[in-house]
This record gives sequence, structure tokens and C-alpha cells, in this order.
Amino acid sequence: MTKRVQFIRHVKSAADLFLGFIGELTVNTTDNVLRVHDGATVGGIEQARKDLDNVSAATTSIDGKMTAAQATEVAQATTDIATINADHIGVGGVTQHPDAVAAGASGFITGADQTKLDGIETAAKDDLSAAEILALLLTVDGAGSALDADFLDGLNSAAAATVSTIMARDSAGRSKVVDGAVAGDIATKGQMDTADDLRALKTTTITPAAASGLAGGGDLSANRTLNLDINSLAADTVVSGDLVPIEDISGGDDKKVTAQSISDLSLAKFTVEFESTPQTVAINNLLNVAHGLGARPKIYSIVLRCVIADLGYSIDDEVQVNFSGGAANESVTFSADATNLTVIAGSIIGVHNQSSFAVPGTVNPTNWRWIMRGWL
Repeated sequence: MTKRVQFIRHVKSAADLFLGFIGELTVNTTDNVLRVHDGATVGGIEQARKDLDNVSAATTSIDGKMTAAQATEVAQATTDIATINADHIGVGGVTQHPDAVAAGASGFITGADQTKLDGIETAAKDDLSAAEILALLLTVDGAGSALDADFLDGLNSAAAATVSTIMARDSAGRSKVVDGAVAGDIATKGQMDTADDLRALKTTTITPAAASGLAGGGDLSANRTLNLDINSLAADTVVSGDLVPIEDISGGDDKKVTAQSISDLSLAKFTVEFESTPQTVAINNLLNVAHGLGARPKIYSIVLRCVIADLGYSIDDEVQVNFSGGAANESVTFSADATNLTVIAGSIIGVHNQSSFAVPGTVNPTNWRWIMRGWL
């Protein structure tokens, strides 16, 4: 008797939940698909149908069935490969494609030609314009470039007095020309040494006149001595813009006289100055203040500055103090050395009362401060 075997079967929703034994087969009756079980995977492992109806289309990352469009692309690729083989290797792979030649058929590039291509600079051109060529030359032109850039408008340079050349200095820094012949020419040193106008200066054409303190006389055909009597000149007031003659003796026997404007003239003057801070005034006291000038000042001054109105004086008024009072102990003494400015005050410091000239005033030390100044 023929036996019929029926596997366990479910609709798809139930088949997806069934956990079978290892090697057990079940049927998804919804899709008519056989499933193989491994005892661990719920729903089992679905097998592909012959018509691949339950298999997804393949992608670049997932295996699957080939679509009609994909099959068309594969067929075209196969055709293209066959064409390439025929074009580049020869039909049947028998004849190798030849190397390309200039003005000939296309072909493979040789190793030597590839080396040439590798040696070409990026973005190189074979059709540079004149302006582009000039711009490139200017980037390397200069000393040591080995470019022949000596010509300017077709003329070369020369240190000698050479016809149709551009003037250049010689090793001594001089420029050479030939003797001038017409108006506008450059005169040479030789011409200047013998020039008619300069020779005329040595003849009898000029006679100095004795005037405005100038004594002497005679023409310039021989050496003359001209004396300027400064004492006979009338005195005048110096104003800005007046000039002072200055004799330059730095050149030894080669002395020169120049003129300098009064307003621009730098004269020696007292350029280093010291002024103390206000110092406390006290009677019967010796006060030393370091001036820092490094030497005894050529001029110094010690005055009283009013800080509280007193004896008719206002704040910031400065008063030169009398050096001696009525008695020996009422005097004030000022002195200076290379280090300090010094004031010695006795029992009374007296100044004239500005409110009443006839009444002598005695300084209230609280109302005054010593100010010391020195100059080099």
C-alpha cells in the first residue's frame, strides 16, 4: 500500500511562530514554501521557490535574484568586454595592439613617452604669448641670472666715452664724456680748468670797490688781500632769518665758510637742569638736597615759595631771601657742591613785607617751602 507523508503545515502567521526540531520540515501553506528547522530559529529557515517568487532582488550589498534590468546590463557588459578585447588586443586575442605613433593610428603609449609626460610641469603650455614670456623672464632677471639684459632700446652701456652707448660709472665712480662742442653739451674737467669765463676772472675785468667796511682794492690779475673792517659796520638788530657765517675747520687746511640761519642755529646753552620738590622750611637748620647733576652746577638758585598767603604774598609766589639779618644768627646761607644744594637758616628768616614796605617781615616756616634749582 502506498503511504503518503504530510509535513506539519501552517498558514504564514502561524508558521512564523513555530519552533521545530533539528532537521524537521514544515510547510507555509500561504506561500507554498518549505521551511527547514534547526531547533533554535523561530519560524525556521524558508527555502527559495523554483520561480524565486519569494526571493528579493539582489543589491550591491545583499544577495538575491537578478532582475530583468540587471540581466540586460550584464548582457551589455559582456558585449562591451568582447568589443574592447577585439579593439585593443585583436579578435581572438591573437594580435597585440601596436604602440601609438605621431600622426598615425591610436595605440598604446610607450614607457619612454610616459617618462616624457611625467617630466612636464603641471599646467604647462605650448602657446605662451609674448606678454607671458616677458612676465616669466622678469621673475628671474637680475644679478647672476645669466640673462643678457645689458641693452636698453638697443644700446649697451660703457664706462668710457664711447659713441652710441649709455653712460656708466667707472671703477672710481666717475662718468666719462668727450669735450663739449655745441650749446647744451656737457663740459669736461679739462674744459672747466681752461674755460674762458674762468680765465677772465683772473684778469683785470673785476675790481673790488672799497665800501661798507671793505678795504683793499686792485683788480684780480694777481693775488689780493681783502680786509673786512667789522668795527666800522653799523650795528643792527638780529632777527629770525638772519644768517651767521660759520668756518668749518674740520678739514684741516681745507677750510670752508657756510652760513646758518639764526633761528636754526644750535648754540651751547644750559641743557641739564635740576629742580627740587618743595622742601620743609625750618629755622636753625641745615638742609642738603642732592641734585644728581654729577658736577657742581654753573648756576643755582634757592628761593622761598609761598604755600599759604603770608606777608602780602600769594600762593605760588617765589621770593629771593636776604642773606643776612640784623644779628649773626639771623642770616641765611646758600651753597652748592658736586653733590648737594645746601641752605643754612638761622633763628630768623626775613623778607620784605609786600603789604608794608617799611615793615620788615619774618617768615612763618609753615607758610613757605624751599625750592632749589641748578643748571649745567
